[in-house]
Amino acid sequence: MEKSDIDKRVIKWVEYLIANKVFKSEAQYLRHLKLGVSKLSDAKKGKAGFKASDIGIILMNNPQLNANWLMAGRGEMLLSESTTISNNESLTSHIKEENKELKEKNEFLNREIGRLEGQIIELKKRVQEEGPVICAAASGSDLQE
Repeated sequence: MEKSDIDKRVIKWVEYLIANKVFKSEAQYLRHLKLGVSKLSDAKKGKAGFKASDIGIILMNNPQLNANWLMAGRGEMLLSESTTISNNESLTSHIKEENKELKEKNEFLNREIGRLEGQIIELKKRVQEEGPVICAAASGSDLQE
């Protein structure tokens, strides 16, 4: 598998989208993805084509596109509707689990912030009670009381 093969399949994908009137032009599709409008023409000329990050953007924005087909030329260009639904459900489940973990971590961190704020308040009270002598002694100066 060569990089140029992937570029050829991206070109074929974009041609499919235009032929099926999903997008009016190559430029419109690339702008939709926030990719440079010269990407496709460069790939067609064999110049710098699509980078891995570009491929990721294409795959994330086109759940019906078969990643195996795009990356390795295996299978059909389009995923079956049931595969797309299954992939979306799997992704949704993963996102929900990750969201739950992040909420738990956020709650833990908020409790930790509260605990640390309490310690800061206690330290400030002690500094006020003990006065500036402690500060002078801690600074290592030779000041006498």
